[in-house]
Order: sequence, then C-alpha cells, then structure tokens
Amino acid sequence: MSTSKYFDRICVIVTIIALVITTLFMFGEKLGIQKIVDEDSEGYEALSGFTNNDMNSGWDDAEATRITLCGDSAEISGDGAYWNDGNIVIANAGKYVVSGSLSDGSIVVDAYDSSKVFIKLAGVSVYCSDDAAFRVDQADKVFLTLANGTDNSFESGSVYSENALADNTGGTVFSHDDLTINGDGSLTITASYKHGIDCNDKLVIAGGNITVTAPNDGLHANDGINITDTTLTVNAADDGINGGESVLIAGGTINIWGCYEGIEAVTVEINDGDLSIECTDDGINANGGSGGFGGMGGMGGMGGNFKGEMRHNPRGDFEPGTEPPEGMQIPGDMQMPEDMQMPEDMQIPEDMQMPEDTQESGSDSSARKMGQRRPGQENMNTASESGSDTEDEEETWIHINGGNITILNSSGRDSDGLDSNGDIIITGGNILISLTGSGGNNAIDYGSESGGVCEISGGTLIACGSSSMAEALSSTSTQGSVMYTFGDEATGGSPVTVSDDSGNTLLEWTVPNSYTAVTVSCPEMTVGGSYTITTANSSETITLDEISTSIISH
Repeated sequence: MSTSKYFDRICVIVTIIALVITTLFMFGEKLGIQKIVDEDSEGYEALSGFTNNDMNSGWDDAEATRITLCGDSAEISGDGAYWNDGNIVIANAGKYVVSGSLSDGSIVVDAYDSSKVFIKLAGVSVYCSDDAAFRVDQADKVFLTLANGTDNSFESGSVYSENALADNTGGTVFSHDDLTINGDGSLTITASYKHGIDCNDKLVIAGGNITVTAPNDGLHANDGINITDTTLTVNAADDGINGGESVLIAGGTINIWGCYEGIEAVTVEINDGDLSIECTDDGINANGGSGGFGGMGGMGGMGGNFKGEMRHNPRGDFEPGTEPPEGMQIPGDMQMPEDMQMPEDMQIPEDMQMPEDTQESGSDSSARKMGQRRPGQENMNTASESGSDTEDEEETWIHINGGNITILNSSGRDSDGLDSNGDIIITGGNILISLTGSGGNNAIDYGSESGGVCEISGGTLIACGSSSMAEALSSTSTQGSVMYTFGDEATGGSPVTVSDDSGNTLLEWTVPNSYTAVTVSCPEMTVGGSYTITTANSSETITLDEISTSIISH
C-alpha cells in the first residue's frame, strides 16, 4: 500500500475522532454522560460568591507534605516542595502543612497553572526584607488555611528587590492568581511597602482572625474581593479594601480605620456582617460608571470622586499583566512529541469553536498573562473616549441587603459616607453615617445627574452630614424617608431621635460628629404618618406627604 493511502486513512480516522469529540462536547449530557464540575470554577458556588473549597477549612492533612521552617533553612517531609536560596518553594498541586519561622525569606507557590494548592499555616512567622513574605507566582488557585488555635504572621520590608518590582509585586502577601484565606486561626500581616494583600485575580477571605497594617491599601485585588465568616481589622493609609471590579461582604466582623477610603470597587454588595469604617474621605465608594476605572480613585470621568486633588495609583504606572510575554510557552506537563508538529498553515474554522462552558477556570488568568483584557474590561472608558453615554457603559452600584454598617468621618472636607457613581439600593440592614456638617460632606451621594437612584425598601438608616450638597432618597423607594436640614449645626455627641405621633421612639443614635442635615428611614415610616425628628438644637414634626420627603428648617 502506498504512503498516500496510509495518509488518506489517517486523515479519515482523525476526522471521525474530531466529529465524535465535538458531538460529546455539544450533546454529552443529553446522551447520559455526567458532566464533571470544577468546584472552584467561576460558575460553581456553594454559597453565593464562595466555592465549597473556599468554605472548607477542615480538609484532611493526614497525607500532607510537612514543612518546618528553621530560621534560615527548612525541613521537608514529603513531596512537592524544596528549599531554594532562602525560600521554601511549593511546586506541585496538593496539600501542605507549614510551621516554624523564616528570618528573611518567602513561602513561594510556583506550580502548574492548573494546580490547586492547599496550605495549612500551623504557627508560622515569616519576615522578608525585600519581597513578599508569601507569594503565588503561578497556580490555578491557592487555599491558605489558618490552623485552629495558631498564631501566624507575615511581614515585609519597605524596599523591594529589582526582581520583585519587575514582577509588580505589591504586597506582603502577593498572588498572581486566585487566593483564598480561611480557617479558625489568626494571621497578622504587616506591610511596609504598598499593600497588605495584593492579588491580581480574585481574593476570597472565608475565615480566621486577620489583622492587616499597610501604607497603601489593606486588601487590594483586581478581580474582586469576597469576604465572609472572618474577623478582619485593617489599618491602611489609602483604601481599607479595594476590590477593583467588586467587593462582596456576606458576613463576619470588619473594622477599617486610619484609611483614606474604606471600601472601593466598581460594585459593592453587603449582605450581612458587622462593618465599621473610620475614614478621611469616602466610606464606601462605587467608582465605576461613566469613564470609571476600577481600582483607582480619581476625578469625574475617571471614576471615583475627585475631591480637589489627583489621587495616586497605588500600583504605579502599569498594572500587572499588561505587557504580553515574548513568546507563548506550552506548560511543561503538556509538551507535544517532537515528531508531532502542527502544520504551520493549519487553521481552526471560525464555526468550530469550543463551547464556552468547557473552558478551564484558569482561562481568565491565561488571558491576563497574554496581555488580553479581562471580561468586561473591554467596555471601560467607552463613555469618556466617545464623549457620550453608550449601552456599553460600565454599571456601578452599592447594594446593601443586610448587616450593621457604621461609617464615621471627623475630618473630611468634601467627603461622602455612601458614594456611588451609579445607584445605591438598600433593601435591609442597619446603617449609621456621621460626617461633619462643614464643607461638602454628603452622608449619601449617588449618580442622580446621570440617571442613578438611591432607593430604600427595607432596613434602617440614620445618615448625618452637611446640608450644602445633601441629596434626598429617590421617590421610587418603597419605604418612607425624611431628609431634614437646618441652619444651626447640631453638636457632636448628642442624640438624634425619630418618634411617631404616639411618642414611640423609632430611631435613636448618639451622633459622634456635628451635622446640619440628617436623613432617616425605617419600615414604620409610611406615607401620611407624622414623625418628630429631634436633634441637639431643634425639633420638627413632619408629615410624610411623599415616600421621600425633604424639610428645610431655618
């Protein structure tokens, strides 16, 4: 048989195999084939925003590799890790238990980009003078578990090495890929350079008692930060929590103080938890919308809120992953045989693309490393570039569905408690806001000039600030509210109360800072009812003629 006949048969066989594989991809479930789901893919969540592995801090470590840090060396029992030039390097997927201390080095994860790495910190203290104390160079996802009853710490110096800077390392804990922190132990992160935790992808915190001190952001992530079931204390000079694309708080106790802005992202959602913020600018800032750019505060048309000064970009001039690599490398465990090269002129037909749901969870990370934009990023700055609003304009909002939220600002001159370039939607929770009555300090500021709304349909609200730029809640609300402004500044440390016409107290709070405007709302306030608002200097009985009523007292 001639060589050409062999080649023809091979082509027929390859074509048949390709058709079978394509059929299985498209119709496999209908044919009775069970679909295997990656529990840490973006589409699989045990609790909204959290995967099963995110919430599982009790994973079995019986067969885990044991690593004992010994100051300037380490003892390793098991596979997958090695000691290299003062650092412990975890190179394979799997489970690891780490204890002991490093005097000047790092714990480094550098595995395949498909690897899931589980690391249990069982009494770890790591200091690194010129780099991140814990860093993820490559993995699919890393789970950092704080062992029950243990104290752990990461600390870094103020000047990073040339290699660290070239890699855009921006935190004491730094990760190129998805990172989860969970468990029942404690973790103290002390940064002297930039951020406490800096994550290029998604950051999830689902447990532990965590304290972060940083000269820039406490927590900083490009692709979002999800938090639940943790006690988190952040002392940061810039943003307490900067989630880039999004911040989701589903529970826990979060205290942010000493910061410029408390929480900043394109979208912010709070469903539960106890949240306390002390800041010098905005408490919670949804900074997207027209010309928005998540992760960087700035003037109107650049997202955020320009308050008379251009804020720096804590990450520097360039974001990680914006430069394409010199050449695309095939992972080491997926090399083609040397004698099986793809033809140079071979192309995949446009109508024969793989279904979207077959993509690996790390595909977004791969796109980032190739210098491509993340999903949704392609629409950023559309409005500012064209000079007009478009359907592709980035959506931005604050949603508060539950929890107890307190925002305090005693020194701001042009600040906001809740600040959204788009909407603010309140369906539940207890919200207390106190900004000083001087300057343009809005307790609540939303994008009304661009069609945004501030609607309330549940929960309680006492929001105190300045009357000069105060905005009432939207008339599309379904729960009654009153914005009461007055000329004489109410002194701080005195109570504001709201009572009904029977004398029952509906709302009461001792407001820390002076104010000239207060907005109040609770489920008992209904259209047609009369309510008395009492401050340090005045008392006014107001009939709620409309769902959102504004009263000016001189």
